[in-house]
Amino acid sequence: MAFPRCSSIHTCLMRMRIDVAFLDRDGKVLAVYRNVRPWRICSYHGAVSVIERLSG
Repeated sequence: MAFPRCSSIHTCLMRMRIDVAFLDRDGKVLAVYRNVRPWRICSYHGAVSVIERLSG
């Protein structure tokens, strides 16, 4: 799932772990967080969009 114009996400109410990638304005990957557990908050300074998917 992609979230344009977003620099942070949360996994509240989720039941599974996810992988999260934070992107800059050019689409370059700035950071990747793997196996983010439910009830967590992730952000990355300078990110302008986020992509998340099921872990694995």
